[in-house]
Amino acid sequence: MSKNILVVDDDEKLVNLVSLHLEQQGFDPIKAYDGEEAFQLFRKREIDLVILDWMLPGLNGPTFCRRVRRESEVPIIMLTAKTEKDDRVEGLNLGADDYVTKPFSPEELMARVNAVLRRVQERETPDEVTHGPLTVSFKRHEVLLDNETIELTNAEYIIIKELALQPGRIFNRSQLLKLIQDENFSGSERTIDVHITKLRKKIEPDPADPKFIHTVYGAGYKFELKEI
Repeated sequence: MSKNILVVDDDEKLVNLVSLHLEQQGFDPIKAYDGEEAFQLFRKREIDLVILDWMLPGLNGPTFCRRVRRESEVPIIMLTAKTEKDDRVEGLNLGADDYVTKPFSPEELMARVNAVLRRVQERETPDEVTHGPLTVSFKRHEVLLDNETIELTNAEYIIIKELALQPGRIFNRSQLLKLIQDENFSGSERTIDVHITKLRKKIEPDPADPKFIHTVYGAGYKFELKEI
């Protein structure tokens, strides 16, 4: 499933802009324009990350942050025009995971969102995940199909690891490319299609009718176990 990101700011245009970029990254934005509304949504919905404005009408950002921290460790990125060091420190001391000052570029904010979620995922990553006959072992850095080790390149392993960790989430080619760029990889987004094709040949019973890695046309790829 894609991750739910709660976007809280009294500037409707900013909320819409951030939400648009989140959708392009494969996330599900949930919009709120004041602290009270945001806190009610937080309690009703399953929220994976909060992008929170400091200066909100009614229930302000710091108070919202304190309330949330009493009952949840959900990651929070503070979004504010404040630039003083003491304010940044206060936000982090309240339990925020990161701090972005206005004005900012949407690209910078998306990078912060992905970085915070990666840190959370690294803390929560199990030793392995199993989907039917397929097991991805993070501890041993290997993939097994019917208990037989599958020989993968490092780039292929990184792709299947990320997909299998978040079944149902759609990853676009740009996101997958960024994951493997640190592995001395260079190429266009379409090169991801080549890696997916090779992965399917190695793990799919029928690559033409995938059981694990599915194409979402116009969007990217997702991992979802299809019963045969």
